[in-house]
Amino acid sequence: EDEGVLAQIKRFITAHQYSRFASWDGPDRPLNMAGFRRVEKDPLTGEEHTLFFILPEGWREICRGFSPARAARLCQEAECLLPGSDGKYQSQVRLPEIGKARVYRLTSRILSI
Repeated sequence: EDEGVLAQIKRFITAHQYSRFASWDGPDRPLNMAGFRRVEKDPLTGEEHTLFFILPEGWREICRGFSPARAARLCQEAECLLPGSDGKYQSQVRLPEIGKARVYRLTSRILSI
């Protein structure tokens, strides 16, 4: 069942990474927005990767049928979820046009598991 949770999250991100996640720097906000995406450069390797900032409502939708907390734990164990500075699954981040909000920070590593 754990693999089913991760597979469901991967399917959602794969299917909706451009249609349900607003570009961090872009002006457009999609309907039914699940969160934001931002391309970052790894300071050590120089490789680019995408970081998804998923709003709590979006996370509940992505994890539908499963416990959102359990899904977050599994993503963290798979090194796909970056925890907050307080060790919780959500991080407090200043989002474009929204301001401070708690979000789930998911790395594009989820697409390769």
